[in-house]
Amino acid sequence: MTDTLSDESLARQAQDGNLDAYDEIVRRYQERLWSLLFKFCPNQSDLEDLVQNAFIKAFQKIHQWRPTGTFKNWLMRVAVNTGYDYFRQRKNEPIALAQRSARDSDIDPLALLAEQVEENSSHPNAELIALLLASLRAEDRLLVTLYYYEGYTLPEISEQLNWGLSKTKVKCHRARKKLEELLEQHHLGFE
Repeated sequence: MTDTLSDESLARQAQDGNLDAYDEIVRRYQERLWSLLFKFCPNQSDLEDLVQNAFIKAFQKIHQWRPTGTFKNWLMRVAVNTGYDYFRQRKNEPIALAQRSARDSDIDPLALLAEQVEENSSHPNAELIALLLASLRAEDRLLVTLYYYEGYTLPEISEQLNWGLSKTKVKCHRARKKLEELLEQHHLGFE
């Protein structure tokens, strides 16, 4: 029975062509990928396609997974890259602000603003903030989304994007500054 096997065992079996093993991977991770990719694509019909595309890409590339790392992290990286590709293809479309996971870090103004909008979907500036976020370059939107709305830490983002930690810190800092400048230009405070 595949439901008692570890993710890594299932992945090895899927690499050998066992479709039942891959079906179990899909069953285990469908909700997780759905939740992750919702941050990239709040449109229900597009989201279904995006989740399916992530699983298809993972299946097509499963031979690239190596047992030296966890299968979950590899699968999440494939999903993040699929979401990033979606961002790049639709760089001018606004995205919905989504729930941000709780983090054990100091709260900064952007995090507070994200919480205010998230707690009050009728927040007066929610639509404008979504439009401003959508106006960022795809890479910047990805970083802001992963950090503030998905709740990833910088080391986790670094691992997901296969970047060094220093590069991730610099790029996240720049993306945050760009969003802060846009918010200031539109007189949106951090109440």
